[in-house]
Amino acid sequence: MSDTQGRNGFDQSDDDPFCETSDDECSSWAPVDMRTAMAGGEILPDIGTRDDGAPMLYAGRVHVFFGSFESGKTFAALYFVAQELNRGQNVLYIDFEDSGRGIGWRLNQLGVELDVIYNRDRFAYIRPDESLRSNSAATHFDSLLEGKYSLAVIDGVTESISLENLKDSSGSDIALWQSRFPRRIARETGAATICLDHVPKDLDNRAMPTGSQHKMSGIDGVAYSFTCDQKIGKGKIGRVFMRVHKDRSGGVRGPLGSDYNAKDQSALVGLFVLDARNATNYAARIEVPSGQIGSQSSVVIAESHSNAHEKLDFCRERLTEYISKSLPDDQRSGRAIVSALQSVKFRKKTVGEQHWRNALQSLIDEHYVFTEDGPRKSKLHFKSEMFVAGCGGSDEQRGKRKVAVERARRVRQVELARAKVAEMNDLDSQ
Repeated sequence: MSDTQGRNGFDQSDDDPFCETSDDECSSWAPVDMRTAMAGGEILPDIGTRDDGAPMLYAGRVHVFFGSFESGKTFAALYFVAQELNRGQNVLYIDFEDSGRGIGWRLNQLGVELDVIYNRDRFAYIRPDESLRSNSAATHFDSLLEGKYSLAVIDGVTESISLENLKDSSGSDIALWQSRFPRRIARETGAATICLDHVPKDLDNRAMPTGSQHKMSGIDGVAYSFTCDQKIGKGKIGRVFMRVHKDRSGGVRGPLGSDYNAKDQSALVGLFVLDARNATNYAARIEVPSGQIGSQSSVVIAESHSNAHEKLDFCRERLTEYISKSLPDDQRSGRAIVSALQSVKFRKKTVGEQHWRNALQSLIDEHYVFTEDGPRKSKLHFKSEMFVAGCGGSDEQRGKRKVAVERARRVRQVELARAKVAEMNDLDSQ
């Protein structure tokens, strides 16, 4: 082992991106300017929303999603990735387990357009198989950190730690890895950073990720566990419980948590639902927990559930009203429609962007709205029938709307053909 290498072969040379701050830089032991430190106000979650628009992730902080194999944690992370990409933000995805092919098509199934996935400035997908002790890897990593992302995902914590010749059973190794990898990403890019990790095989020790307890101690965002209610899979609807085990700032557990478990000190904050019955168009959402939960009264829960349905119906009505207008094609994509309605308020409160998207998807699923391919691989939306709350819920009515959609598609094709003929006639007359 050379003089510049630390324990476990973890290179401590000046060229290593995992090296400590050099002596000539300002020491972290100098007093902090508290006026500057507090300038941003109270630390609150600000991205990654549930159905009700409540955010679940903190910008610039490190989070962990942990659960057993096929527990839905990767799909939940990709759901948040899709949210950010669809609202025009940039995302970094460092993958030690899957492949670009697998992750790319999952994102497309979750509603991200291919031209966004193909754009490396918007979606930076990395599939490393070499240690950051390599000069070329260190250079590329430094270059990545010059970008600005709203979200970053590290898929495969154990594999990443092993690649650096560290041990996930060692507290000091975990602390080293966290400070020099996920925390550095969060600090330098401003991204809410999600680490995807597994749980031990021991059924009595599944309240924290595999390996050292220091993984939990080093988290400055939220630690979420994922437990299946119904297994996620192609052709079915999967349901996964999301529970908070650690929330350093308290902005998630306090306002969103319920069903407190004293044994592992966790609280239920959401139900991740993935409808994968349509092979090319998955519908995902994080539902607000409903039913008799913990110490909350059934009356309060019922009122909350009723309010959520009223908000969904409100969004559906506004969406069909807007889509029925004579809009140019560049205002008919999902992104343009949601953007146009974001200032609309329900009971004096702005409706969250993801709630509009969920409502639009439900209109498509229920055949009130249909889509056709638009420019740059976008989807253009057209009304088949106006949505009216409390009406149209029977199977017979759904069947009639499905027929109406096909009729509306044919009418649309005829209109396009006529417009094309008229355009050609105009050119001939000139």
